[in-house]
Amino acid sequence: DQEAIRAYHNLKSTSASLGALALSAAARRMEELLSESGLSGHDEPRQVVEREFERVEILARQWLAS
Repeated sequence: DQEAIRAYHNLKSTSASLGALALSAAARRMEELLSESGLSGHDEPRQVVEREFERVEILARQWLAS
């Protein structure tokens, strides 16, 4: 649990630094949920993080290609 919490915490901070605020907010939500109730039962918020991460990745690739 602590490893996952730490990973979401780092993702929250790093994405905020990059201006990816939706990803940061989604990571913050997951960090809170994991801190409160552990690993299970958070499929929907985890999927939000995944979608936002994919969106940021696509934008980063487009930016790097330009």
